[in-house]
Amino acid sequence: MTASNTLTSRTIDIMRFPLIIGVVIIHCFRATELKWSWLLEYVLSQDITRVCVPLYFAVSGYLFFYNVTAFEKSIYIKKVSSRVRTVLLPYIIWNAFCLIRFTVKPLMRGDMDFVGFLHTAFDCFIGRNLPVSEFTSVLTPSFLPADYPLWFLRDLFIYVLLSPVFFYILKSCGKYALLLLSVCFLAGWWINGTVFSISGVLYFSVGAYFGIKKLNPSEMLVAHRGRSNILLAGWLCLIVADVATFGTSYHYYIHSSQIFIGVLAAYWCATFFAERCKSDSLMDKIPGGAVFCVFVMHAIILSDTSRLLLRMLGNSEVGFITAYFANIVLSTVCPLIFYFVMNRFAPSILAFLLGGRSVPVAFRRR
Repeated sequence: MTASNTLTSRTIDIMRFPLIIGVVIIHCFRATELKWSWLLEYVLSQDITRVCVPLYFAVSGYLFFYNVTAFEKSIYIKKVSSRVRTVLLPYIIWNAFCLIRFTVKPLMRGDMDFVGFLHTAFDCFIGRNLPVSEFTSVLTPSFLPADYPLWFLRDLFIYVLLSPVFFYILKSCGKYALLLLSVCFLAGWWINGTVFSISGVLYFSVGAYFGIKKLNPSEMLVAHRGRSNILLAGWLCLIVADVATFGTSYHYYIHSSQIFIGVLAAYWCATFFAERCKSDSLMDKIPGGAVFCVFVMHAIILSDTSRLLLRMLGNSEVGFITAYFANIVLSTVCPLIFYFVMNRFAPSILAFLLGGRSVPVAFRRR
């Protein structure tokens, strides 16, 4: 964005850390038959925080298209080249770490041959537990990389490659395209997959439309403050309805409506705080690289802490809830510690691991 001090820019900055905490909470959900722990985890991990990924897609689309007035070849090459460094490179690096983690011991013991290594590599980078021959399966929900939250980076990069299609459709008939996608999202009329999920396509398109039209979503919500406040009440009512209708034939429609309204309500909350927070608030001091570090590392940490904590504490309601919140804390704090330690002693390596994201001067070793 050219005007970094606009309300929308402040809103996006304030949202970064809460949204990644929401993503961590989503991935800490573990199915349980214990009544109260299930209720708590469902509300937090399957209701409230389900707005986080759509908001990330919307922000990505908005920032990608904000400075684009005409989609020329040079602009396309520049945009794609930038995302190769900031999106595709971290996808490769962190899934490569998972590949090393899965193969180093079997290779040292002699339990894995070259064919087995190739198959594991395919699982890590393309899709877990998929036969190499079944390339048609890459559109299914099981098509996840080894570092599974990074499916977002994969999908985002594909949208970037297809950005001219998004641009020309949204430029010519954006409102109608968004209306059609919204109906598909609410009604469930879409392919059952991840690469072109309706949530990703819809909300990337929403952000792209606002960016292409040079609209300021935060200022638009502020201008209709009364209606914006109603969004919060509607979201809370839909969250209650979501839980109450779980397991019914029409639950999907309540759930999708809750996310649809929740995205608007959550963005309005961020706008509200952006209006009132000082420019040097805590949210402004959290580096974007630290947020990204939590994103790429939290699932790797969860794979170990989740099993350990559930084995130690998962025999009762209190224990299960304690393990749930402990997972959230550990999978957030550990990446942050890694970030600040690397920032202190090896900022260049850290910047490479995070896709070229710059290291704030204030945290570098003096």
